[in-house]
Amino acid sequence: VAKYERQSDLLLSTLRSYVAAMGGDLRLMVEFPGKAPVALEGLGDTDKPRRRRGSTPGTHRNEAPA
Repeated sequence: VAKYERQSDLLLSTLRSYVAAMGGDLRLMVEFPGKAPVALEGLGDTDKPRRRRGSTPGTHRNEAPA
């Protein structure tokens, strides 16, 4: 755990798995002045397949148009 505490950039999914392995639940809250706290849901979930933004399946950036 100490090794991961020193990292400047940690994936939420990785942090969630470490917390879960210790029997905990990771929750990410955002607080703005004068507003109620907001829980960010679904960040770091690995249940759903991920797609890169802007990419279309079956195409590549380096391909020239036909």
